[in-house]
Amino acid sequence: MRRAIRLIILVLFFGALTHHAGAQSATITNLYALNGTTDGQSPYGNLVQGPDGNFYGTTARGGANGDGTIFRVMPDGAYAVLYSFQGSPDGQMPEAGLFAGSDGNLYGTAAFGGADGAGTVFRISPSGVFTLLYTFTGGTDGSFPAGGVIEGSDGNYYGTTVYGGDINAAGFTGYGTIFRITPEGVLTTLYTFLGEDADGASPYAGLVEGSDGNLYGTTNNDEVGPTHYFVGSVFKLSKTGTGFTTLYHFGGGNDGGNPDGGLVEGPDGSFYGSTHNFGLYADDFDSTGQGTLYNITPGGTFTTLYEFTGQAADSGRPEGTLSFGSDGNLYGTTTNSPAGTLFQLTPAGGFVTLGLLGPSYAESLGGPIVGSDGNLYGTTDTGGPNSNGAIFKAVPSPALAPLVKLTLSSQTTTAGTPVQLNWQAGYAFSTTAQLCFATVRSGGAGAGGWSGMQKGTLSGDYYGGSATITPTAPGTYTYALTCGGTISGSATLTVPAMQVTTSSLPDGQVGAAYSQTLSEQNGLAPLTWAVTSGSLPAGLSLDAGTGAITGTPTAPGISSFTVQATDSESVPVTASGSFTITVAAAAPAVTINSSTLNVGNPGGTAETTLAVSGFAANDFSFSCSGLPAKAQCLFSTVTGTQAYGTATLQVVTDGGLSAQLHADGNLPGKSRAPGSGAPWMAAAIPGLIALSGFRRKRRGALLKLWMAVLFTAAITGGLLTGCGGDSRKTASTDVTPAGTSTVTVVATAGDQSATTTFTLQVQ
Repeated sequence: MRRAIRLIILVLFFGALTHHAGAQSATITNLYALNGTTDGQSPYGNLVQGPDGNFYGTTARGGANGDGTIFRVMPDGAYAVLYSFQGSPDGQMPEAGLFAGSDGNLYGTAAFGGADGAGTVFRISPSGVFTLLYTFTGGTDGSFPAGGVIEGSDGNYYGTTVYGGDINAAGFTGYGTIFRITPEGVLTTLYTFLGEDADGASPYAGLVEGSDGNLYGTTNNDEVGPTHYFVGSVFKLSKTGTGFTTLYHFGGGNDGGNPDGGLVEGPDGSFYGSTHNFGLYADDFDSTGQGTLYNITPGGTFTTLYEFTGQAADSGRPEGTLSFGSDGNLYGTTTNSPAGTLFQLTPAGGFVTLGLLGPSYAESLGGPIVGSDGNLYGTTDTGGPNSNGAIFKAVPSPALAPLVKLTLSSQTTTAGTPVQLNWQAGYAFSTTAQLCFATVRSGGAGAGGWSGMQKGTLSGDYYGGSATITPTAPGTYTYALTCGGTISGSATLTVPAMQVTTSSLPDGQVGAAYSQTLSEQNGLAPLTWAVTSGSLPAGLSLDAGTGAITGTPTAPGISSFTVQATDSESVPVTASGSFTITVAAAAPAVTINSSTLNVGNPGGTAETTLAVSGFAANDFSFSCSGLPAKAQCLFSTVTGTQAYGTATLQVVTDGGLSAQLHADGNLPGKSRAPGSGAPWMAAAIPGLIALSGFRRKRRGALLKLWMAVLFTAAITGGLLTGCGGDSRKTASTDVTPAGTSTVTVVATAGDQSATTTFTLQVQ
């Protein structure tokens, strides 16, 4: 009756605590089911997520030799065996999970095997390169290292053995040890358990370095002491091996007993853990209890947070170490039949079962971790489709955020341009959890120096910091941060390749000025430009500082060349572009020596020189348009070649009575034939002599009359001459008007033509 009352009270109490923020359920799927042969069997330990984003773990059995394996599984379930244990000399039956060290390797222990059959410590790279660091002898150095190792803040690794150690006063070997081992494999035993009231016995779990720098852990059992019989303890020890203190002895009642899992530090400096046995229903070491979840302060104040009932609602017998989620709650697993569960625990003791780990006998000995996607990942040592254990993925609802977050000030930058990387690790309160090391995934030579241990500060529930990243070469870089040896996060930066963005250049022409400036992007200014192959067209040159191609082509042809731009990085980045410029022959052209021709008065002339070039033929003809009335252009023949020659242009204007035009193509100004004006001149002279005899007044009137007669005679008789034969034309009385005209000259040879203009000014 007493037990029934206790059960009712506890169920009501803890049921009231389940209403809290955080995941309330989870969808659990098998990421990979082990086949029990080549890929291993019975993964006891927890997973770790490496800097590459993949998960790593161990199987206690199976593999090529049946002695266990080390494996990698990708987030999509792709599975690979990295190493199969042989028993000796490398070890056998690795029960614990791995620890991702700050050097990028994974560290772990094999519980048995080795040269003396007492277990080993090893290191393995993510690519599968295995290194045996230490073989336990089973003597004073201990044996059966079941709990794995952690990296300390001093760069060494720390772990426990379940058995062995120094000989006690009764002549028996110790009940387990705490050891330190360097990355090179030098092992030092820091403490030997005596199995008495003072310390306990058989530490199955691994250690954690608290925020105070001490090592904290649990023992699974105690031997009979002078006054008590205990079932495990919680202890602390300095990293130098001094100051061992037993913080709490489990009594096997409501506090639980036989803790198999390790500890995790909370925000207040206290630690959370689990016991495999006792708790509810447990009185006087009645082992029917199903285990507990507890909290303990560094000073030893112990609080039972939850007692498992062993019923379907909560299962029981947790073994793994708890993990914090980004919601501030703790997550763990159970091993009780018929199937283990995934659960959530608030720091105050509120408990929620999130889901079953499998349809039957899916026990999880290693606790879950929060992946970089916010999902929970873990292992079951039994169950799964092949009944050999499985790797599971649990998607909580509501979703959890990743614990390790990296944020870049810009997702894209150019080589040589810095960006700021901010990082944080959530709920990283212990020194172990704050061991965060940086790596760049494959291809990081130009990533900008993100590596090594990162120091941050704790602010609220997050431990974080920042770094300035200056990539030195184009590429896509993924910056990763691994914290606590188990969880990772990443951020990706794109550094576009420097490139010459000018895709083509226009063609040129002989004699025509050419100017084009090449362009690029993503290079660090200032740039240097150079022609690295081929050559520019004759007459053109490249400015090394501006990338401008300028000049005047002097010869026709096709020129192909490559231009390279080099930026100002400490390790210069280059980009190239290939181009072709076709230079055409000079275009047909006609030019005039004087852009303005002046004629002093109507009837006057003006003369200048024309130049023709670039023609294929030499049968030149010329014409003018835009002339004023009674004006014309007269051209001489071309002197020179069609490539370059000259001709004379004369503009003739009409002055009225004296104007005469020749139609034979010759320029005017030839002398008249002697006596060509004699008939009217002979009549004019005697008339003028006769008029001189008249009185003055009468003489003036007769002179006007006589001049009119002579003019009429000249007009009607064709007396104005200047050209012989049929070449003469009748003179006009019109004159070329004064003013300014724009005259266009067209030069034609073959099927080519060219034009020029000039200004004609008639005064």
